[in-house]
Amino acid sequence: MVLFPMEIHVDTRIPFPLDLVYATYRDRLPETVSYLPNVRALQLLERRCEPDHIFCHYEWEGGGEIPAMIRSFISVDLLKWSEQNDWNNVLHQVRWRIAPHLFAEAIDCAGKNRFIAEGDGTRVETRGHLRINPAQLSNVPTMMRGIVANAAEKILGEAIAPNLEKMGDAIVFLLQEGKTTDIPQTLPRL
Repeated sequence: MVLFPMEIHVDTRIPFPLDLVYATYRDRLPETVSYLPNVRALQLLERRCEPDHIFCHYEWEGGGEIPAMIRSFISVDLLKWSEQNDWNNVLHQVRWRIAPHLFAEAIDCAGKNRFIAEGDGTRVETRGHLRINPAQLSNVPTMMRGIVANAAEKILGEAIAPNLEKMGDAIVFLLQEGKTTDIPQTLPRL
């Protein structure tokens, strides 16, 4: 069955040093919600620290409207998702995988963010993909699966890049507020 692929390619420049930007993304992500207009809630469910890695599991709840044409097939659960992160403290990168609460078997969304020192700031490179397999939309009538897959991709696709850019803005706001001392002391220092 044909997959509907979308490549995710977003670069964000943060005017703060690499170690500080990386630690802020890694350790303070839930604090960014108040700066993200398309996110209603973000909760850290699990955090596990190993010598060079930190593993996090988040639950997100987005905001937005679902088009009337597909509302009978797609609920607000499309706007809720789980995110698994593997933060590599040596390479300054995070591998992530997102699983929506609706159609999780049909949607593959994963990627990597690299944090790169660039002058006196940091560039955050986000690379990933969003793939929807219409054949796996089991609750949708067969003849509607392509339409629903396209609509779901449109809803998700239109939100991903702007949300990643807003996330960078949120990190800048946090750092400009000078709230840099709240990082838990139990985490490995970079």
